[in-house]
Amino acid sequence: MLLADVRSSAEFSERVSGYDYLDRKERIPGAVHFGDTDEGSHLYSRRRDVTLRLPAEILAMRKERGIVSTKYPSQFDREVIFHCGGGWRSSVSFYCAWLMGYENIFRWLEWLENRLRAGSIG
Repeated sequence: MLLADVRSSAEFSERVSGYDYLDRKERIPGAVHFGDTDEGSHLYSRRRDVTLRLPAEILAMRKERGIVSTKYPSQFDREVIFHCGGGWRSSVSFYCAWLMGYENIFRWLEWLENRLRAGSIG
C-alpha cells in the first residue's frame, strides 16, 4: 500500500498546516509526497485557469517520479490511497487516476471505511 499525500510541499514538509484554523503541522508517517493537487498546481493544471492536464501528461510526470506500474498499465504496483487535509485534493487525484484507468486506487476515508467494514482494522 502507498499512502499518497497530495498536499502542498510546504504542508508535506511540515512548514505550514495548510489551514488557518489549525496550528498543527504534521504528516502521516510513511506517506509519500505524490504532488501538490491544489487548484492551479503544476501537477494537474497546465495553467492557472485550472484546466486539467491530459492524462498522458500526468502519467509522464508520474513516470518521472517512479509512481507507475512496471507490469500492468491500469494498476499501480500496489494500492494507492490518496489523502490531503479535507478531501478535495485527494478527490482530484483520485479522479485523475480513475480517468486514466487505474483500478487499485482509493481516497483515504473510502479505504478506511472499507477496512472497518471488513473487520481488518479495529
